[in-house]
Amino acid sequence: MASVIMAVPVAITLLTGVAIGAWTYLDAKARTAVYARIIAGIVAVFVPAVLAYLYYRDRIGPRVHDPSPVQHATGALGFAGLVSLVGATMLSPPDPVATGYYTLMLIPIGVTLGTVWTFRVAPRLWTVA
Repeated sequence: MASVIMAVPVAITLLTGVAIGAWTYLDAKARTAVYARIIAGIVAVFVPAVLAYLYYRDRIGPRVHDPSPVQHATGALGFAGLVSLVGATMLSPPDPVATGYYTLMLIPIGVTLGTVWTFRVAPRLWTVA
């Protein structure tokens, strides 16, 4: 049972990378980026690269399409994964089994915060800015 719990952070890390990579691909494609797949692949493998993408994405061009429900869902899942992984790392004692338990327990909180952020807060920020 402990080995299954220890595999949870690894699985969530991989799924978070895939979700953030998918969100990046959909966003870059909506901005008609030529290298949307390459950008998404880099972000999926090295998740902190999403910060560079967010900084430079206005230079790609304006959005041609509004965000789709799939893009909102992948953004919420990526946000949920980040919240659960970072929260578990900060709150749990330095034990891999405890980190796995904390990651599992923080997933519902991450999904809730990610959904609120994606569907409520972020659209209001774009209208203000």
